[in-house]
Amino acid sequence: MEGPDAGAVGFRVYADKWVEERELAPLTQDLYRYLLDKHLTAFADLDLDEITAPRVREWRAERLRSTGAKTMTAKAYRLLKAVMETAVDDELVTRNPCRIKGAGKEKAAERRIATVGQVDALAEAMGMRWRLMVYLGAYGPLRPEELAGLRRKDIDLDTLRIRVRAAEPERMNGRRVQGDTKSEAGVRTVVLPAFLRR
Repeated sequence: MEGPDAGAVGFRVYADKWVEERELAPLTQDLYRYLLDKHLTAFADLDLDEITAPRVREWRAERLRSTGAKTMTAKAYRLLKAVMETAVDDELVTRNPCRIKGAGKEKAAERRIATVGQVDALAEAMGMRWRLMVYLGAYGPLRPEELAGLRRKDIDLDTLRIRVRAAEPERMNGRRVQGDTKSEAGVRTVVLPAFLRR
């Protein structure tokens, strides 16, 4: 689609198509739709060729100033950059306007770690049905979506081993979706501490 009107394609239409054309995990699809709906609205009504480097800088500065959401702004910037990179490949724009060094990097704050007493208190408060999940979350190196994907057949009580085979991440609509672990290395056997036997 070369020519003077090549970039006269609406960003939101193009971005929606960009998301649809990729084989994305359901959670990634949810995230990208959320970013397009909530964080990249400044570009929704623009054509691809109207998205310039100064506009991208202004958008980013405004997002950081008004929301303080550094992590979400970095995620939105990465999505915008990826969509615009594809537009360059499709010859709809000549150059990617996303050129801010380090703008797509996230620096998550260090998470506080619960004490043994806090873990015990939480497990007690959760009741018998969910108590083990609290302990597995605290003392077994499993992601929350891997914990949700566990089945009784995955747990060997004799050897205190758990076979992690699947994950059930929670989507933005609150429903869980069955799927694979985050990576191939995610399929593994976890050996639990002996005190969890009881």
